[in-house]
This record gives sequence, structure tokens and C-alpha cells, in this order.
Amino acid sequence: ETFYQVNLEVNCCLVDDVIEAVQQRAPQQVLDAFAGAGNLSIPLAAAGTPLTQIESHPSAVRDARATATRMGLSIDARVQRAQDFSAGDAFFDLAIVDPPRSGVGPLMEQLLLTRPAALVMVSCNPHTLTRDLRFATADGYKVSLVRVYEMFPQTEHAEVLVVLDR
Repeated sequence: ETFYQVNLEVNCCLVDDVIEAVQQRAPQQVLDAFAGAGNLSIPLAAAGTPLTQIESHPSAVRDARATATRMGLSIDARVQRAQDFSAGDAFFDLAIVDPPRSGVGPLMEQLLLTRPAALVMVSCNPHTLTRDLRFATADGYKVSLVRVYEMFPQTEHAEVLVVLDR
């Protein structure tokens, strides 16, 4: 029942780039919102990055916990709608968001209230990404990296990675 990127080769490139962007910023704690089964955060935990995952689908959280246990990793995986997250629910100094096509939505305001040093955004919808980026840049964040990943070649669909620093 858990969503996972089907283009494994391109997904590996995306995950590697997210890990590199996060590690370059050396956060004390990461929040992975819309975490799914941990596509982005399990590799970070394996690299020693402390993190909290929030995901609304219980099956995805069960899969993340099972993977972490199998790998001997300690993660805080919570069943929670990202839209219901409030500033103060978790400590973090870097946030990763990989929302559905509808975008980050009300979570963006809560993320910006906490003033993390960086935001790592993955999006499959350029329209909602543009909207979400407007909020972040209006709050003082600067885009430091943009990469496009062709998850479904010869279609209009792509994943975009944007890294913002405060």
C-alpha cells in the first residue's frame, strides 16, 4: 500500500543529491515531512543523521519502522498528517518536504515559524512548487540548488529538487 518511486535509477540519483545537500549543511536534527516509507530519510539515518519522519499513511510508517529496525537504525517515525504539524511538535534545523501534487500547503507556514537553517524540497508539480517557493523566499530563504529528474522519460512528468538556505 506504500508509494515508492518506480524509476529506481533516477530515484537513486535524487536520493544521493538529497543526502549530499543535507550533509553539506551538517544539521543537528532533520524533519522529513511527507516521508512515505523513508525514501529520503532512511539513507540519511544510515549515514548518521538524526531525524523525525512524519507521514499520514500508517502502512508507510510501518514500512519505514520495519526498514529502520532491519537496518539497526533509530528513527522517530510518526503517523501524522503533515498539514497538522505545528511548530514545536519536533525539533529540527533542516526540513525535507516531498509533498503530493497538492504541494506543501499549510505546513509551509509552520516550517517557516521554526526558521530552520535550510529547506530541501522535492516536488512533482512545478505549479505548487512555485507557490511554496514564494512563501519561503518571501521569508528570507535563498535558492541555492535546483535539479530536475526525469522520472518518466518522454512524458511531461519530472521531479524537482530545490534547496533553500536561510
